[in-house]
Amino acid sequence: MIRSFLKAISQYTDLREVLKRLSSHTDLTCSALDRLLRLVDYEECSTLALFVEEIRRLEKEGDDLIRTLTIEILKLVLPPQQLQILTILLDKLDDMLDNVTLTGNELFRYLSQARDRRIWLQLRGKIREMIVLARDEVSRVSMLLREGSLEKVNESLTSVMTAEQNVDNIKNNLLDELMSHSESLTCTEIISLRNIVLGIDEVADLAKDVVTLLLVLQSISRL
Repeated sequence: MIRSFLKAISQYTDLREVLKRLSSHTDLTCSALDRLLRLVDYEECSTLALFVEEIRRLEKEGDDLIRTLTIEILKLVLPPQQLQILTILLDKLDDMLDNVTLTGNELFRYLSQARDRRIWLQLRGKIREMIVLARDEVSRVSMLLREGSLEKVNESLTSVMTAEQNVDNIKNNLLDELMSHSESLTCTEIISLRNIVLGIDEVADLAKDVVTLLLVLQSISRL
């Protein structure tokens, strides 16, 4: 009985520490989203290139961290269900930062090659709003993980789902607006802008997925 109790306490402590470590990765994603916001706000190509390089550096740091965390998690003695969810969480976190990087690359490519930025100036405010909402979602995920406790996960899920729905609404409006400008844009520009909008939307979707997984983890771990 005592041995089983001590084992349960050990698993509980290990899982809390893992969650805190995962917050280091979401912090990188928040930083990358901050750079993405700067990409939206600035217009000088040389300055934009610096922000893109910073995002790529953060992604590389994130990839290294994911490999380290994967090894650490596999060394822990945790129930199979917890290990499975943690593995999926790692994939979601990795995809989240990857999508920020892909969106940053696409945005830099578009801004560097756009023939006429007047349409961009019309769309920029809504794209910026999408990024801010997505960053707020990821920041809430970071807070949950950093606390190492999932007591507030239900409350956070409601907030994240609301933000994700707002991002989705802006996405749909932007895609409609983008098509209304189809005669003034090249096919390449339309595809590029569409990829930017969908990339930000995917980050918001992934943040919601992460909170949903944390809710499942809470239900089986009683954190």
